[in-house]
Amino acid sequence: LRSRISLAVQGGSLLGELTVEENLRLGLGGVRAQAVARLRRRLDRLLVSFGLEGAGDQRADALSIGEQRRLELARAFLRSPLVGLKVIA
Repeated sequence: LRSRISLAVQGGSLLGELTVEENLRLGLGGVRAQAVARLRRRLDRLLVSFGLEGAGDQRADALSIGEQRRLELARAFLRSPLVGLKVIA
């Protein structure tokens, strides 16, 4: 059940020293080698969907506040959850 529910906490859930893509991958946990190509396409689609195309190599702490919030949401939707929750802090 947990794998089908996603949670995005507003603010403070990103690791600033990691890139946008590295922060997204944190939402996946371990990834099998055969899933890497599919994962690459999924990450690219999410970056475009959330207005972060071209930002994959930027550090998270270099993003604007709005971009950071969109990254947090993109990470929550990475696993295509059936239920998505956003907690406003």
